[in-house]
Amino acid sequence: MNPLARVRAWFGLRQDQLAVYLGVSPSLVQGIESGRRRLTSGVTQALLPLLQLLPADYSSTAEVTTPVLALPAGLPGPEAVELDFRRRTCLQQAAGLRQEADKLTRQARAAARWAQALPTLLATYPAPPCRRRC
Repeated sequence: MNPLARVRAWFGLRQDQLAVYLGVSPSLVQGIESGRRRLTSGVTQALLPLLQLLPADYSSTAEVTTPVLALPAGLPGPEAVELDFRRRTCLQQAAGLRQEADKLTRQARAAARWAQALPTLLATYPAPPCRRRC
């Protein structure tokens, strides 16, 4: 996987957001990721602090686990049509909740990674002096 794509996936960034961080155009980031452009030394230097924070075994694919569901014991069974309708309704709701949970999990992971990266970034790129009255 391309280093830019790995950083984007790990920190949950879009191409335009990574471009702002790197100080380049979004089209350059897109070109590098697609293989049409080469990774320049300037981009590599700017990307290095984030690359160093990626785990060596990181891949952008996450395994999905499905919980085992069971009906409570001792309850009388509903009619087949009613049960099928309830099953389909529950499956649809579960799919929506799973998508929402996955999105929130990705956002939480990206936020945790940025929190981990912040000390390194602040040490590498100190804040400029305040020009206005602070």
